[in-house]
Amino acid sequence: MSNIIKLEATIDFDDITKTIEKALKLDDNAEVFNALVNVIQVKEQVKTLLEKVEKVETDTKRLINAKAKALMGDDWQTIAGQGYKITRYFAGSVYSRLEDEKIDKKFLKIVESLNTAEIDKFLEETEKLPKGLELKDSRTEVIRVTLK
Repeated sequence: MSNIIKLEATIDFDDITKTIEKALKLDDNAEVFNALVNVIQVKEQVKTLLEKVEKVETDTKRLINAKAKALMGDDWQTIAGQGYKITRYFAGSVYSRLEDEKIDKKFLKIVESLNTAEIDKFLEETEKLPKGLELKDSRTEVIRVTLK
């Protein structure tokens, strides 16, 4: 297996646009379907490439971390050079909770979020939104394609 990653793909969006615009029907239209399949196939190739690149990035960072620890010790924090800086820090929670152990409430933080199910139920029953809420009209529209 080669350590070189390469992808070459072509999508002719003008051709896709023309194909869809000239279509007299969408059901059982092989041209429209093939145009969409081409886009999906290229997307999958790019997705696979991205996964490979992310693995290379992770492996490279792991190698740099190991080398930095060997040269500068386990507590290294920064590597800098002309035009770049690599910083090491710890992410995530500092502490974790033991299961089945009671914790004093002063050590807990409760995060609020909207209960969509209850809001929907209230809206269905009263035909109006609860006080203090508004409808979010900037939701993303999704078109899903399933290949068999």
